[in-house]
Amino acid sequence: MGAKLTADMKRVVVEQRLAFVATVCPDGTPNLSPKGTISVWDDNHLVFADIRSPGTITNLRKNPAVEINVVDPFARKGYRFKGTGEVIVDGELFQQIMNFYRGRWVDAVRSKSEARIRGFVLVKVESALPLTSPAYDHTSVDEQSIRKHWISYFAALNEGSSDYRRRESFPFFNFPLESRRNGMVDTVVEALILDLLEWVTKRERDRTYEEVM
Repeated sequence: MGAKLTADMKRVVVEQRLAFVATVCPDGTPNLSPKGTISVWDDNHLVFADIRSPGTITNLRKNPAVEINVVDPFARKGYRFKGTGEVIVDGELFQQIMNFYRGRWVDAVRSKSEARIRGFVLVKVESALPLTSPAYDHTSVDEQSIRKHWISYFAALNEGSSDYRRRESFPFFNFPLESRRNGMVDTVVEALILDLLEWVTKRERDRTYEEVM
């Protein structure tokens, strides 16, 4: 029967629209590929389109084992789905899935792009487990504070602002990953440091303005 997808699992998959799909290459090495067409097929299956996935499809034909990770980048939460993938390239089920996508958000099945779809992968979910950032290990941290921090971070990154450049050059953010995991630098500390840097920068800018005037 496999694992049953909960309402929250379905919500995260549908909202995020992006998954990272891991398959096994013939030589035993992993293959990881982002899929922007991930969706929920039913209570036990996920599905994504084969538009430009030669490695993923080749691997699944030889070894159907697959793991899919879907994570909310702002909440730093998500799910990992393990199961088996079936490659579907024609027949009644192919048409059913194509119709399923036509009524949804996926651009890949709209107008001229529809011809780009070479098939679908239907994944039977055998196990589904939550993914949560170690930042939640700190009792003082909640989802709202983490969302606020990462929304601000990505907004600055998207705008190419000086806040991002200062962040990358600030020594605290160059600590080894293990140090971060041990709590030497956590999300709250980073947010406080960024706030301090912003305040100092604003003060220096105001002082310069006063001197020029």
